[in-house]
Parts: sequence; C-alpha cells; structure tokens
Amino acid sequence: MNILFISPRLAVQKGDILGSGVPYWPIELVTLATSVLMAGDQVKVLDLFSEGINIFEESYDYYLQGSSIKSSLKNNLINLDEFNLIIIFAISYMSHREINAITSYLKKYINNTKIVILENSQAVTSYDIFSKRKDFFDSGADALICGNICQIWIRVREDIINLKDQAEEVVYSFNDEKKPKRFIGNEVNIPIPKWDLINYKEYWKIPYSHGPKLKKYLPILTSRGCPYPCDFCVVPNLNDQKWRGKDPDTLIKEIIFLRDAYNVKDFHIEDLNPTINSKRWIEVSKKLIDKKVGIRYYFVSGTKGESLSIKSLPLIYKSGCRYISISPESGDKNVLKEIGKNVDYDHLKKLLKTCCSLGIKTQACFLIGHPGENYESQNKNEVLLKSFLKNGLSEAAFFIVAPLPGSKIEINKKIKEGEKNYLTSFTPKNRPEYNSLEKSRRSLIFIYLKSLCYSPKKLFKILFRAFISSPKTKIENLPKRVFFLLFWISISNLRILILQIKRNFKYNFNIF
Repeated sequence: MNILFISPRLAVQKGDILGSGVPYWPIELVTLATSVLMAGDQVKVLDLFSEGINIFEESYDYYLQGSSIKSSLKNNLINLDEFNLIIIFAISYMSHREINAITSYLKKYINNTKIVILENSQAVTSYDIFSKRKDFFDSGADALICGNICQIWIRVREDIINLKDQAEEVVYSFNDEKKPKRFIGNEVNIPIPKWDLINYKEYWKIPYSHGPKLKKYLPILTSRGCPYPCDFCVVPNLNDQKWRGKDPDTLIKEIIFLRDAYNVKDFHIEDLNPTINSKRWIEVSKKLIDKKVGIRYYFVSGTKGESLSIKSLPLIYKSGCRYISISPESGDKNVLKEIGKNVDYDHLKKLLKTCCSLGIKTQACFLIGHPGENYESQNKNEVLLKSFLKNGLSEAAFFIVAPLPGSKIEINKKIKEGEKNYLTSFTPKNRPEYNSLEKSRRSLIFIYLKSLCYSPKKLFKILFRAFISSPKTKIENLPKRVFFLLFWISISNLRILILQIKRNFKYNFNIF
C-alpha cells in the first residue's frame, strides 16, 4: 500500500501566546509511519507545522501555525490518486477543527482512497477521538484508529482494506457495548522513529520548544501510559491506566542510535510518567554512566515526583538529567482527593531542595478551576507555591482545568465545553467563570515573578540565558518566543493585506 500520513497545523490562541502553540513533535505519527515502512508499505509524511513554521492563518480566536493542506500538497507535488490510504493524526484537541477541515478538503479530491483518523494516546492535550466520531464521519473520515497499533499494523491494515463504505467504526476495535476496546500492547518491538520522514530540523529553527530550547535536540518516549486516574486528564481513558516502560538495555540502544544518527546530545523525555518504576530509571542512569553515552536529558512532560528517591538524585544528575517537571496540581488535599491523586508535599520539597543543590532545574505545575475548589483552595495553592520557591523551585506553570473529551470531568459533565468559537485548552476562555479563574492564575504568576525580583542574581541569569539562546528552563524560552510569534503573525497579516489589495486592484482594473 501507498500511505500518506498528515499531522495538522498547531493552534496559537489569541491573548495566550505564552501558553498555547507549544511545538509538540508528532512522535506517535512518525513511530507508526516507521512501523508501516518496516512492514513493506510505501510512506509519505506531511507535518504541516514544520512545512511552514513562519506561516500563521487567523481562525476564530486563534491562529493556525504551519502550511495549509492545500499549499503543502502543491509544494510537495503530491498526487492524491497515488495513495491507497490517508492517515490524519489527531495530535491535540486544539487542532480538532483543523483535522476536520483537512478531511473535508481531501474528500473532494479522492475517489477510492480511505481516510482514517489516528488517536494520540500519549499527550495530556489529546482527546478521545471516539467521543467526537460524529464530527469526523461528517467530515468524510472512513474510520478511526484508537490505541497503540504499531505491533499489530498488518492486522489493522487488513481491517481498513476490508471496510466497504464509511464504516462509522473504530479500528481497533469494538466490544459489545460499541465502545472502542483499545489495543494497548507493550514496549516490545516499538520501532525507533525515523525523524527524517519529516522536516525535523525546522523544529530546531524555532526559538522555543516544549522544554528548554536547545540548538539541537530530539523528543523521546521511554514509556507509554500512566497508572493514575486523574479526573482532568484524558490519558487514563486512552491507556486503561496501564504504564509500559522500555527495558533499560533497549532504551540505551535507542538513545545511542538517535545520538549518532542525528548528531544530538540533548533529549526531551516526553513520557507521561517516565519514572513510575524507580528501579528501572536507576538502572537506566547507571547504564548511561557506565557506557559513557554522554547525553543530557530533560523530563519536560512531568513525572511523579514521589517515584524519585532523594538518594537517587545525584546518580540521576550524573547520568545527564538537567530538568525535572513535577505536577503537585493543588495545595488543597480535598481537591487532590477529588482529582484522584495523592501528593507527598514534604517529599517534593526535599526533591526540589536537592535538585537545586545539584544543578537540576525544576518545574511545578498547578491546576486552577477544578470543580472541587473553594475560596480556601487558592490560598493553599499560594502557600504551597511559596514553600516550593523557598526550597529551590526554578519555575512554575499554571493551567486552568478544561473539559477535554475523554477526561472524567468531561464525561461526567462536571465542566461544560462552552462556546464552539473558542478553543478548549488549558486557557479555556469558553468557561463561564474564566475571568475569575484567570485572576486566580495571575495572582500565582505574580508570586512567582515577585520571588525573582527578590533574587536579582537569579533574575539576571534567567534573562542572560534567554538573550543568548541557552535556556535551562521553559520560562527562558519566552522572550524570543513572544518576539517570534508577534513578528511572524504581523508578517502573515501583511501578506494577506497585500493579496487583498492586489485582488481589489485587479477587480477595479477589469471594470475599466
């Protein structure tokens, strides 16, 4: 078969250029494309984001960053008739409208080619595509792929080939209740992504990334899934609360291969919870040291801080760890109980203090606007943040809870999605109480910024590293990120204005 893979443009929310539009790499799409290639099929991958990182198109209350599907097909001289199957990656719920628009556009120019939507099961910004199946089928999709199917691609391919009409079915597969029974699998025989299938070097050109922006880096998944039931997160639904980690020897071989093949020494670990098996990561650390792999790595998507023993941190630092993100979520234990999460605040404080002494930068993520919150919750968040800062916390991130499809909060209708013209993101302007929640978020941001003002030396280092493009934290990405986005959004708007003037001139000229 000849298969076209498409990853959509990314959405940058107006008024939220500091938080939205994070350039997540399409790891799961490229991993599947690699599996398909290894199975003997022909593959072409279009990553619309990396096809046009300097192009922004206004849409509703956000901008779409990347090349449009029309332009990308034209620039790559792609003939859609050559493909038997098109797989579109549902990388993020923020790109949901874009995914449906791509499907509708392609449907106009194909005859027998099937269009399939691929779920992203390894990101907290993702969503349960089955719950939005009506949108996809109305746009012209033939089927949905839920689960991690690299290991069973041959079987899935046959199921797709045998689809007769628009199936309104999920591959892979249904149980008796007509709900998707996702194939979870394990980490055995998951291929190393072939990043040269996309314009991966374009991600290096952007002055920001999910983690501290480095000149050259690669994302990597050392595990999949998460065992925790957090109600605001889609991951428990997409992975059945199953965590699967690559064994240390396999992981070390992958890191060495990627290091040598792409000449990189920095890795953003994008796992949902990479250190769940603490013994595994201690063994990984020892092997990185013993084999003198010589890389640096950053836990940019977060990990369960309690899974890291304080005694293991010097070893982890020696193995190359330079950044750890943790997610305490809330300083209110009643809110944590509602979320379904246990947090050991004392352990996290010791963790932060030890990391600070070693030179490992740290981030703590807070959630605001959970249905279980009350007035006291905000005060407890502020107290916890201040105590973390006193113990050496490098930076903090503050998100507002959003009803992402597939999360328990959304399924149980604890938070309604709101107006459709707004993105459902971690800056959910469509929530009726958004203004008051944003006020709470800003008060926490103020506490963090105030702490920097009390430490001029720390503030100077942050600004200096940001200026010379050598960040050690995510916040040090922000100055150049803001400039990049504002500059290229302005250029894109200017291009549109010039085109409109040309069209009007041509129209007026034709009249005369």
